[in-house]
Amino acid sequence: MSSPMLPGSNVTPLWPSNAVPPGCFSELARLNQCYNEIQMMEMILSKVMVDLINNDPAVIAAIQAQLAAKGAGLPITGVTSGVAAQPGIVGEYVQLGADVPFTATAQTQSVTLGILQPGDWYCQAWFDLPQSSGLNYQLNPVPTGFSNGMEGAFLLDTPAGTVNDIVLSSPAQALISVPTAVVFMVSTNSGAGGVAGTGVLHFTALRVR
Repeated sequence: MSSPMLPGSNVTPLWPSNAVPPGCFSELARLNQCYNEIQMMEMILSKVMVDLINNDPAVIAAIQAQLAAKGAGLPITGVTSGVAAQPGIVGEYVQLGADVPFTATAQTQSVTLGILQPGDWYCQAWFDLPQSSGLNYQLNPVPTGFSNGMEGAFLLDTPAGTVNDIVLSSPAQALISVPTAVVFMVSTNSGAGGVAGTGVLHFTALRVR
């Protein structure tokens, strides 16, 4: 008896009828080789990025600009080199100050200390008073972005003493986007027994962001 005829097929084989299709293990070997090459490529790219970060300031500036645009920041790490943080870097420390001469009678004067650059700052002020004299000082006008007027006050002793006094202000946050003048209004010797002299008004700001 002759064999029955099989119906024809319209499926096109992937390999010629006389070729042996690849086995699973040969394909896995190729996949493993591809993965190894991808890892090597990542290692090379990492070396290139580290080299650029260490030697090209423009790359650091571009990374920082992108993080700032997204409201993020780089992790803050401490240093042991004794080198101060550079302008624009978290940890930057700004000191401003001016001599303030005053009379023995009531006197109010405007004292400009300098310009604070844009940033998020922790601010503190103090007045180094050479003798016990009445004193009141505060930011005037309070710049846009400052959390308060940083007022400091000291009541006049009667009779006036001769011991130096340090009059601290309230601390403030300065969240500013433009260069900002730091201007204090200083009132001295506002009571009986005042003495003339020269004090020093100090202002410091620490960049926190």
